[in-house]
Amino acid sequence: MGGQLQYNYIPIESIDEIDVLKISVRDMDKRFIDRQGHRYALRFNLKTRRPEVVQVVSNRLEARRLQQTIVQEKKKAPERPQTNTTETVTEEESVSSSMPFIPDDEIFHEQKFVEECLAELPRLKESQQASMTKLRQSRVFENVLTQEFMDLSRDIEREAWRKTEEAITVCREWLGRPPSIHTALIRVAPEKRKVLDSIPDEPMKLESMRRWEWQDRLSDSFHRLLKYSEDVKLITEKVPEEEMMKHPANQRQFFKDSRASLGVTRDACQEKIARIENWRKRYL
Repeated sequence: MGGQLQYNYIPIESIDEIDVLKISVRDMDKRFIDRQGHRYALRFNLKTRRPEVVQVVSNRLEARRLQQTIVQEKKKAPERPQTNTTETVTEEESVSSSMPFIPDDEIFHEQKFVEECLAELPRLKESQQASMTKLRQSRVFENVLTQEFMDLSRDIEREAWRKTEEAITVCREWLGRPPSIHTALIRVAPEKRKVLDSIPDEPMKLESMRRWEWQDRLSDSFHRLLKYSEDVKLITEKVPEEEMMKHPANQRQFFKDSRASLGVTRDACQEKIARIENWRKRYL
């Protein structure tokens, strides 16, 4: 069970100890292991709009075997004598095998992904800042496309780096001291308020607003950094080769390094944007 080594499992006697009615947003990444060695995780059920317990299996092969076991148990069910209270192991196995299960590598850990994004955004912003510094050190834009480069430098500062810092602050707020439901509601897009009306209680409404704001702000930040990586790369491609040859080798290297770094930033942003879109699809 390789997955067991990657997580801190909370020991429990049985799944009866896991009360989903008391599960909060902070608990969704917790994992449990009972005295029989069965592993469990928490998942948000879209139909009931409630957290639920799922059994964790190591891989798809184990999932198929468990599924076959469940089918066989269902076929045998009418022939089984009634389970009594002394048949502890059989009872636990029945509970374990009848609940939803999912391969270890298919569980999506929402909060861990958000924390990953919040760690990645400052790195990408700093990488982009370093790229702009290298372009200035190359001194190429002192002779050509000077105004265009100055305008782009001003825009990237205002529209990418500052906006990204604002997004990080708001997203971290949800991880620390979440806003009240009334404060959060002000920030909800009008088209999503109808969805909120269908959610029965305030904790679940707050969870939905938290998820939407995480998704929207993280996606917007990565899109902004992506856009300006592409815009800066585009202006570097407009520099004539004869202009480049006027500069010393070290300045040309600054220019070259900056372009390579912008490409890395672009690829990282595209990867995160794709994962955020997959995240959105899980909660449609």
